[in-house]
Amino acid sequence: MATAFRKTGISVVGDAPWGAHFCHFYETKQDLLDTVVPYFKAGLENKEFCLWVISDSHLITVEEAKEALAQSVPDLVRLLSDQHIEILDGQDWYFEKNVLNLERVKNEWDEKLKRALARGYDGMRASGDTFWLAEKDWKDFFAYEKQINDWITDQPMTLLCTYPLAKSGATEILDVVQAHQFVIARRQGEWEVIEAPELIQAKAEIKKLNEELENRVDERTKELAATNEELRNEIAERKRAEILLHAKELALEESQWLLEEAQRIAHVGHYVHDLETGVIIASDENYRILGLQPQDSIRLSRTFELIHPDDRVRVHQERNEAVRTGQHFEVEFRMVRPDGEVRYIHSQGDVIRDDQGRPQRTFGIAQDITERKLAEGELKKEKEVLEKIFANIPVLIGFVGEDGRVKMVNPEWERTIGWTLKELQEQNVDIFTEAYPDPSYRQEILDFVAAATGEWVDLKIRVRDGRVIDAACAVVHLSDGTKIAIAQDITERKQAEDALRRSEDQLRLVIDAIPTMAWSLGPDGVVDFLNQRWVDYTGLSLEQFNEDPTGPIHPEDNPRIADRWRAQRVIGEAYDEEMRLRRADGEYRWFLVRTAPLRDAQGKLVKWYGVSIDIEDRKRSEEKLKKSEIQFAEAQRLAHVGSWEWDLRTNAVTWSGELFRIFGLEPGKIKVRGDGMAFIHPDDRDLVMSTVNAAVKNREPYSIYYRVLRPEGEERMVHSRGHIVSDENGNPIRVFGATQDVTERQQAEEKLKETSEQLRALTASVQSAREEEATRIAREIHDELGSVLTSLKLDLASIRGETVACASDTDLSRLREKLGTMMQLVDQTFDTVRRISSELRPSILDDLGLVAAIRWQGEQFEAQAGITCRYDIRLKDVELDRQQSTAIFRVFQEAMTNVVRHAKATRVDITLEKKDNDLVLTIRDDGRGITADEKSDRLSLGLLGMRERVNLIGGALDIAGVEGKGTVITVRVAIPSKP
Repeated sequence: MATAFRKTGISVVGDAPWGAHFCHFYETKQDLLDTVVPYFKAGLENKEFCLWVISDSHLITVEEAKEALAQSVPDLVRLLSDQHIEILDGQDWYFEKNVLNLERVKNEWDEKLKRALARGYDGMRASGDTFWLAEKDWKDFFAYEKQINDWITDQPMTLLCTYPLAKSGATEILDVVQAHQFVIARRQGEWEVIEAPELIQAKAEIKKLNEELENRVDERTKELAATNEELRNEIAERKRAEILLHAKELALEESQWLLEEAQRIAHVGHYVHDLETGVIIASDENYRILGLQPQDSIRLSRTFELIHPDDRVRVHQERNEAVRTGQHFEVEFRMVRPDGEVRYIHSQGDVIRDDQGRPQRTFGIAQDITERKLAEGELKKEKEVLEKIFANIPVLIGFVGEDGRVKMVNPEWERTIGWTLKELQEQNVDIFTEAYPDPSYRQEILDFVAAATGEWVDLKIRVRDGRVIDAACAVVHLSDGTKIAIAQDITERKQAEDALRRSEDQLRLVIDAIPTMAWSLGPDGVVDFLNQRWVDYTGLSLEQFNEDPTGPIHPEDNPRIADRWRAQRVIGEAYDEEMRLRRADGEYRWFLVRTAPLRDAQGKLVKWYGVSIDIEDRKRSEEKLKKSEIQFAEAQRLAHVGSWEWDLRTNAVTWSGELFRIFGLEPGKIKVRGDGMAFIHPDDRDLVMSTVNAAVKNREPYSIYYRVLRPEGEERMVHSRGHIVSDENGNPIRVFGATQDVTERQQAEEKLKETSEQLRALTASVQSAREEEATRIAREIHDELGSVLTSLKLDLASIRGETVACASDTDLSRLREKLGTMMQLVDQTFDTVRRISSELRPSILDDLGLVAAIRWQGEQFEAQAGITCRYDIRLKDVELDRQQSTAIFRVFQEAMTNVVRHAKATRVDITLEKKDNDLVLTIRDDGRGITADEKSDRLSLGLLGMRERVNLIGGALDIAGVEGKGTVITVRVAIPSKP
């Protein structure tokens, strides 16, 4: 165990080694505090874990002890929070279920010490008061004190026991003195020290030995300065001194236990080595240091075997040199004990010669300095750690001398301030002037540094680049006058605090502004906060609400809510509850109220928080939903649509009531998963299963028609749709679907289809008849009426050419004028006949074919409408039947008419080509573009007529429009194959 002394903080005691167990008798509570407070203050400063066991209500309470200690230790709150010190009640420490349990107390001392060492403390400092001690417990407690006195000797621990003089008699005081290493007492401000008899005797013997050693040193000094004659006398004197020393050794045997105990405490052993025989006689402690059994005589060779191999040669050489020269020797080396443990030894001594000056024996002492060496290693390691921390810690550290100049700074100081230590010293920079340019503020800082006691303050610092930063600073004073300034740049923290403050203000505004009522209660259930929304809703202030907390709750809900709240307070868990709350105008509305507890780091409940969310609309929606579900079921019945669900994980299938009715079954009469497939038509079962399985595998919806067979044998057609639901990993878990009986609809569709075919055939027949009739009329007009008009014109021409005898020139002129008018009328009639005939059916379509007819119609369109037409006709002719040619030409005419009426175009591109044995006509304009509504308008007879004409010849019509870019009409008709 390390023998380093520790500051006790008690002036009369001074420093004491680890393992010190002493007690203090006091008269008053103030005497007790005057001793214990500085005792613990020194322990906290010396990196020791501290434990103070008080008598609590018997003499001083825990709070009084904290207050007294806080006057000397300013940061006591932090130290208590970080568990650097604990202050415990003696009743809880010494008693278990009101029974004194000192065995448990001993174990607790040991556990506390182990935990302290594990946490990095140098050791443990403790004090326990005995004001509570009763006469019946004295015997057991005295035995406990003796055991503690024996146990603590080798422990890194200091224990101060405090006894009240008023409750201690002479017998008790004697017992206390025997159970402790020493006793101190404070009466009327004066100190007294009482030492145990063993300690007094040990001190006397040690003092006596020290005096003898000092005399020997003086005698040796005189010996070196004496003449030869004096040297011979000195040898004789030394011989007598040896005899005297031997006699003293014999005398010391009676008190050997005291010396051995002192050596054991100091971990020092002495030995005598006879150089002639090689025998070493050593003290018990010396044997313990070597790891050998006491009272064994060993030779030097055996001792050297225990020296570490790397140190043997050096130790041997130094020993031989000391024997040869007769000089005092001192050496450090490592010793390997028989059990393999390596210990560090410090040995020193002198060589004793006989009358002829020959070395006879050596006398020396050996001390086990392993703990010191380890401590030095730990100290070196700690120094390296501190140097690393000093170089890398993100905290500014500066050492300032008594002259106000900076002596040393760490890298973080240089990085933050902008000045290096070298620049400060070489340029003689006054850093206080640089950092605090304002004289009055600088003086405040200097006054703070001069009077600093280690407390932290916030201040402003100007750095080298001109920026001003916020910093938290503390200054401590060393004994040599040096001041250590510690600071941390808290600019970002300050900004964050400001931002947090603004955020809290905003949050407070948000909490008051949100359309949700929020509140909080203390652990006792008393409401301590209501947000503005709650106040506005209820019309009650916090004080008014606490007078009757259940007032706003609907009377029917109150008992249920009260019972739930009492249960949850016991459990301490969050919960939800629905209730009706009264508004300021008396109306009750439904709310979802969520209450949750807030706990501290130790899990202790410190507050309840809650929010109340208006769910009145949801409640009404739920009522509507219930009605909707009823209506939905009725709608399913009326629409003959049934819904179903298949859980893929459990393979459970659920049918609605209407689905049972579609299958002609009573709900609940069958297992729908197993028996449902039996009612699907045998020819459709494979199709149904493959469709559903494929949909599940591909996670895609499906739609399928199939037949079902009712129990009475009736066959029905149904249409079923399904939708796959997957989990978060994409695995299908459920299938939802609906099935509709479409038997009547299918029958109606088939009948409608049949009727449509009939109408289409009738329409084709009508169109064909119309075209034939138009052709016949056009031919008759052209052939018969044209022929008549031609004859008429020829006759009129011949009349005009003949010389007719007229009564006068005037009559002749009038006749010629009349004939001219008749000729002009005949020409107009010709034009009208040609136009009507062309409109009924252009003769060019029959005479020259479709290609020529389209080009002719386009030229007519361009001449009449003034819209440019461009042609891309890659065919000279195409062999279509009469019906196809007529239909395509009529579609072309209608398309060009729509361009004039609606397109607002300036150009039309006309393409006629052959693709894959199809004739393709494309009409593209640059107008406004046809809209989707115009394409689907049922009243657009022109478009309907175009589609119907193309359908009648088995072709395809496509109409596409882009807003602002025009419309494209495409007609595709298969060219008949040649026979």
